Amino acid sequence: GTISEAYATGNVTGNNNTGGLAGRNNDTISGAYATGRVTGSDYDTGGLVGNNFGTISNAYFDTSTSGTTASIGKGNMSGGKGLTTVQWLTEGPMVSGSPYSFTDPGAWVSGSPYPILSALPHIVISSTGAQTYGQSVFSVSSLTFTDQNSKNASSLVETSNLKWYSPLLSSTSNAGTTGAMYGTGATAKGYQITYQATDTVSKAALAITALNQTGTYGQTP
Repeated sequence: GTISEAYATGNVTGNNNTGGLAGRNNDTISGAYATGRVTGSDYDTGGLVGNNFGTISNAYFDTSTSGTTASIGKGNMSGGKGLTTVQWLTEGPMVSGSPYSFTDPGAWVSGSPYPILSALPHIVISSTGAQTYGQSVFSVSSLTFTDQNSKNASSLVETSNLKWYSPLLSSTSNAGTTGAMYGTGATAKGYQITYQATDTVSKAALAITALNQTGTYGQTP
C-alpha cells in the first residue's frame, strides 16, 4: 500500500527489516518522516525504511535521534533524506527557502523541530527566548498554547517535563542575532504537539570605571 503525509516518532527495535517508518516497503512512500531511534541486529536497518522494494520521495528522518545515517537499509536505496535535528530547524521541509519539501505542504503545520499534520488535533506551543551576549544560558517567557481551532489549550497540556533548546545560538553569537528554538517533553492526551519559538541575543552591559587619580594644576596626574 501507499504511505503519504505521515510520520512516526517511536523507537523501533527489530531483528531484520527494521525501519523508523516502515520495516519493508513494496509500494510508495511520499511526504513522510521518522524521528525515533532505530536498532536492528541485521544490515537491513534504516532510519526511514529497513528494506525498500518500492518508491520513496519527499521523505526524511532525523540522523541525530535515529542513531543511523542510513535512510534505507537494503534494496532500492534512492529516496529518503537524513537531516540532523539542527538541520530540521534550519532547512527542514517546512522551513522557508528549504531545498527539501513535502508532497503536500498544506497538509502540515510548521513547527520545531518537526512539523505535524494539520488534519489531526494539535497544539502549538509558542514562546520567546532571551540571552545576553557572552552567556550561553537563556530564559524562556511568554508561553502560549494554541489548538487547531486557534483556542487557548493551556489546560490540556502537561508541562512538568517541558525542556527548551536553542542550538543555533551560543555565548559568542552577535547581539541582535535570532535563532529558532525547540522544545521537548510537553504532552496532551489525544493531541500532536509542536513548538514555535525563537531565541534572541541582547547586548551585554558594559561598565566603564574611571581611574581615581590626583594631580597638581599644570602637571600630569
